[in-house]
Amino acid sequence: MRYLQEPLRKSIESKCNIVINSTEAKDHAETKSLAENILSEINGRAATNMRITLVKKEVEDKRRMGKAHLGKLSVLAVEGSYMLESIKSDAEADSKNLKVKTKLEKMSDDKLLEECEIINADLQKQKPKLLEYGYTEEQIGRLSGALAQMSSIKKELSATKLSYSEIRGQRENIDKGILERLEKLNQKVEINKVLMPNLFRDYFAVKLVTTKKQQSGISGTVLFNGQPLANASIKLYSNKVATPRKNASAKSIKANAVPKEKVVYDKLSNSNGEINIRDLKPDTYRLTISKIGYKSQELTVYVNPKEFSVVNVEMEKL
Repeated sequence: MRYLQEPLRKSIESKCNIVINSTEAKDHAETKSLAENILSEINGRAATNMRITLVKKEVEDKRRMGKAHLGKLSVLAVEGSYMLESIKSDAEADSKNLKVKTKLEKMSDDKLLEECEIINADLQKQKPKLLEYGYTEEQIGRLSGALAQMSSIKKELSATKLSYSEIRGQRENIDKGILERLEKLNQKVEINKVLMPNLFRDYFAVKLVTTKKQQSGISGTVLFNGQPLANASIKLYSNKVATPRKNASAKSIKANAVPKEKVVYDKLSNSNGEINIRDLKPDTYRLTISKIGYKSQELTVYVNPKEFSVVNVEMEKL
């Protein structure tokens, strides 16, 4: 589907204005009404675009805010882990557990935030015991407040990202509706070309402009525990069978008939874990995803003409 990038939007507006301003169309209310409805939806789409820009900025601001606190957060989480372990009896204490807890700084952002929510809940639950052991209200409150603040930032970011996705979905529905009405308008002008020859000529003289041709490719996301995984190695292989040389022997032809793989893409997933491979010829490909510390994944992907095949890959820890 073609979405309304700026050149396409302008060419559709031109077509609609030709219909609205045509003297030949004044007696064809349905044709004129279709053109007016399309322009009205295009104007409404501008407001949706503005909302998308504002919410996208909000997502980026909240993400930066979270990143600014994450460095301190692992230190606070380790402190909370030590406090919780210190009040346990000798029989309950587990040095291995404490050793694992102090590896928090090596966790991914989302896993660290999840762990901090658990630690904060345990601090609240064990507060009487912590006070009895000798910790102060100020120590517990400071630590708990910092952990809760980060949890709040995470929830706000998740809600804002969901809002961003919903607004983008609204724009896609608007674009789809505009293009469907445009198709109906094309048919109306076409079928009435005898009654409206000048309108027909001027209307179809305006060509729909797009910024790029439809491509074939692969898109998707590399995930771990449902969250994007950055810097995963993405490799795409295609099978190529050598074309036999003229007068080649039967033995040579048989040997060269064995498909030989060729690497056609070799990059890392971006900070959002995204896979975006463009300009692929329609074919069958082998896609591999790997990262140190994770089980490698392999998929067979079919790429059809003028379509993007979508793959979402869930990685597992070794």
